[in-house]
Amino acid sequence: MPLPLFSKIALGSITACGVAATAGWWALTGNSVQHSFKKEFKHAIIGNDEGLWTKKLELLKTSGSDPKNKKLVDAKLKANSNDPKAKEALKKACEEIVDSEYSGLSGDNYSDFKNFCSINNKDKVVNWLDNGSRKTQLKTLKNGTSKLTPAFQKLKDSVINGDSPTTENETGLTQLCESEGSEIFMGDSDLTHLLVSYFCRNSSVTFSG
Repeated sequence: MPLPLFSKIALGSITACGVAATAGWWALTGNSVQHSFKKEFKHAIIGNDEGLWTKKLELLKTSGSDPKNKKLVDAKLKANSNDPKAKEALKKACEEIVDSEYSGLSGDNYSDFKNFCSINNKDKVVNWLDNGSRKTQLKTLKNGTSKLTPAFQKLKDSVINGDSPTTENETGLTQLCESEGSEIFMGDSDLTHLLVSYFCRNSSVTFSG
């Protein structure tokens, strides 16, 4: 049975009031972010690690590509002019990015977060791979039976003889480690992180992952 005209008007008014109240609540609380970078990448938040902030500031200073975030641009200008407030400017820029809406890999702020405002896999490796360790690590990779990501499996398959890897194999390991090392840290149990921690370290250092 169709609703009387009065009922339709009343229902419309209630709905409109509900929408307005909800909008008003979001405006008052300022909590319009549904899914932030902090929530999506909870393991990669730098926090109070001053050494890592110094490292990120140097990376920002020497990076060949300019950041998109305006506060990061300002932080880079300060870093390039050796302004003592540069690190604090970087922290404030990253705080803004970390609390902003995460909308996917191609969304606003993603590249800035990944490059300058987050912990990556390489940051978690104390003694990074050196040229003298590549043969040993390639042999271990070739002869091992551990679970691998497609990228590490491809490198393993390219090694014909684990006892005598080629220069091309060594270069491949270096490139793979740099690529996977730059990925955002997703937690201690993340497979990519585990593989980087093991195969992209100085082989003379005991693995403790």
